[in-house]
Amino acid sequence: MLPPPDKLDDFKEFIDFLCVYKYNTVMLEVGGAMEYKRHPEINDGWVAYCAEMNEYPGKTRKIQGQYDWEKNSIHSENGGGRFLSQDAVKDLAAYCRERMLEVIPEVPSLSHSDYLLTRHPELNERTEDPYPDTYCPSNPDSYKLLFDVFDEVIEVFQPATINIGHDEYYTIGLCETMPRQEGRGPLRRRHSQDLRPLGRQGRPYDALGREVPWTRTGVDGVPIGGAEKPKTPATYRAINMVPQDLRILHWSLGHQPHL
Repeated sequence: MLPPPDKLDDFKEFIDFLCVYKYNTVMLEVGGAMEYKRHPEINDGWVAYCAEMNEYPGKTRKIQGQYDWEKNSIHSENGGGRFLSQDAVKDLAAYCRERMLEVIPEVPSLSHSDYLLTRHPELNERTEDPYPDTYCPSNPDSYKLLFDVFDEVIEVFQPATINIGHDEYYTIGLCETMPRQEGRGPLRRRHSQDLRPLGRQGRPYDALGREVPWTRTGVDGVPIGGAEKPKTPATYRAINMVPQDLRILHWSLGHQPHL
């Protein structure tokens, strides 16, 4: 995640700590925590959203668990609930590269898109969700907004690789622009559909040659986010329908045993 605006020196100290232990890559979740000049409403919405989410300790977990559907974890700590100027982010990225660290920005798409949707509820996948986190992948306007965000992130970071997220993909195939006759059947197509315009053959990666990892989540070795669950249909069957030059990034949360 990006640091709060008043913790830039602490972030650089942490980067120096990574270098001592020979790390060579750092991945930074961008989300709403970087300034967007084309869409300042994203930043305004992000600050208001985080202020509400951080009203008291534990509120994010309460919101995540109080509905009849699965919700993404809420990352309102990103940027300290605020956002950095593009110049500040460029400086942090340069600081990392000067120390031989590759910088990979994570730009959440499809899921964890609450930062996009606070001011663009017309793109929500689940219209009844007061805190939506998934956009409608069959709505072309979703990609108009997303590609504007990607363009600015690419300009600021100049990365070789971008992480496009897609972890915790729970709300699937509900948006109004999805043909009603499709129902909930072709979920493989729904999941892979969002990856195709984000792949190397689609804007903006064709000209820039970015590599695009697709995130897969697990807890203690058990896959989550699109695995077969009572509230969530499986999406693993989409693997043969996505662009084959995408890289899948596996990451896992581990729970410490109680002693």
